[in-house]
Amino acid sequence: MGSWVEQTTVTKFRNLDLRRLSVDQAYLNISSHFPSSLWLYTLSDECYRCPYSRVQEIKRRRENVLKIDTKFGLSWRIYDQDVGPYTLESAQNSQILCDLRPDVGEFGVYDVTISDAGKCSLNTALHPVNIYLRKCEFF
Repeated sequence: MGSWVEQTTVTKFRNLDLRRLSVDQAYLNISSHFPSSLWLYTLSDECYRCPYSRVQEIKRRRENVLKIDTKFGLSWRIYDQDVGPYTLESAQNSQILCDLRPDVGEFGVYDVTISDAGKCSLNTALHPVNIYLRKCEFF
């Protein structure tokens, strides 16, 4: 008897408990070396003509780990200041430091690193599960 339930065989990675993730979720770790706090905003492909939504403040040299949804494509923006709960294509008196279009998958772990100059890089620390492979269980 087999199961189509997606799961990861890894339970811990860098002190992150992957069993705490639900279906269609992954971990995002953001490390900032920028001189001041930054703000992460996200936009889901699921939402047509929606504004970017504020996710959280990114504090310098602090652990910024959050769960992200992987069901739909995402776009991320990192602003140099809080521009409110929602923002459209541009926000007055603020600067977009990073525009990211990540390719994220279920049970993956991803790192975004922001340099002191405001340059962003995205890396996959733990590859996601392949949701199209069948997991076999034998009884």
